[in-house]
Amino acid sequence: MFSKNSKVLIIAPHSDDETVGCGGTIAKLVKLGAKVHVMLVVATDINGTLGETRLIEFEHACKSLGANDMSVFLTENMSKQQYGFSADAHLDQVPIKDLIHAIEYVVDAFRPDTVFVTKGGYHQDHQVVENAVFAALRPSRSFCPSNLLLYEQPTLIWGREAMKPTLYVDISNEIDAKIRALRCHKSQMDKQELLMNEYQIKRWAEVRGIESRCKHAEAFEIVRLIL
Repeated sequence: MFSKNSKVLIIAPHSDDETVGCGGTIAKLVKLGAKVHVMLVVATDINGTLGETRLIEFEHACKSLGANDMSVFLTENMSKQQYGFSADAHLDQVPIKDLIHAIEYVVDAFRPDTVFVTKGGYHQDHQVVENAVFAALRPSRSFCPSNLLLYEQPTLIWGREAMKPTLYVDISNEIDAKIRALRCHKSQMDKQELLMNEYQIKRWAEVRGIESRCKHAEAFEIVRLIL
């Protein structure tokens, strides 16, 4: 499915989603020689944390994992100038066509064969991003990536849309790289200690490993897979 010729786009609603959901997979893909682009949707001020801080943490985490390139849809300044408010936790108030067009732009420029995006769950921002990705990757477009997969977040344990894995990636050799990248998101480690800490993230990888007969794994739902 993946090789040194693969081009993979990771779409993260917030800084840290990419590391929590598929940090080990990013590190594994980079080892294989694949080109990985990580698109961050929003990095704005929220709950006393500056958007600039979230953006710096995102860049450090992606570099730690070895990602080839990064982009961001909305920073604090961009969000305030275009919409008059900080978009983190308010993406449902941003015209979805703007996000769809931004995703289409990255897809057309990078031309990935595989796209990963977080499963919506109960978080309104995640729901908006998932819906925008489905629209941007519609089969009728002139260029359409072959594969689309959903990655998970610890918050998916609550709600009606529990993760139903149809693909596992063995990250036994990449778990340390994932934890190192997780440490880059210092602002989030302090505020979500019940879910966002090294111990819990590692335990979650162990659970997915038990399900897939390996030491540590990340789980995904396949939306589209063309072989």
